[in-house]
Amino acid sequence: MIPKFRIFDKKKKHFLGDFTMEIDRYGIHVLDEFNYVVDEDDRVLMQSTGLYDKKTKEIYYDDILKCDDGTLLVVDDVRTHSFLDLNMHLGYEVIGNIHEHSHLLESV
Repeated sequence: MIPKFRIFDKKKKHFLGDFTMEIDRYGIHVLDEFNYVVDEDDRVLMQSTGLYDKKTKEIYYDDILKCDDGTLLVVDDVRTHSFLDLNMHLGYEVIGNIHEHSHLLESV
């Protein structure tokens, strides 16, 4: 599987459309659609889990999922990913992510 990422710009408060990632001995560099470097402190890199919710939306780390029983789950590590993989029959739906929709977690 080829790793797939999305990038949230914390300064502009939105996901980057087109971007390029460059990896060298100094680290990972992200260039926005205009080829400007996005500062490391201003970006959040989120990798796809390779899984899809019940509406065929791709699930990424930091996504907030709603289960059919109403409980919420944050995809935050490999253990959560493994749980999802084994329990996809429970019916998860991506309802947001922790960077844009943190208010969804206030009731949890």
